[in-house]
Amino acid sequence: MKYKILTVSAVSGLATKFEHASIELAQMVNHEILEGWKPIGGVAVGATQQTKEPHLFQSMIREE
Repeated sequence: MKYKILTVSAVSGLATKFEHASIELAQMVNHEILEGWKPIGGVAVGATQQTKEPHLFQSMIREE
């Protein structure tokens, strides 16, 4: 099995835009599904340690 995490920044300019980030992440997930990957669990929200910039994360898995 292979495992990866898709990551999208929720910052656009100086504003936090979770709706825009969620649309971008959904497009990435849909593309990966076509490549044989499956999402695991729900979307997680976190922030980078240095800049405190919010991100959305989605875990993906694929059987080899």
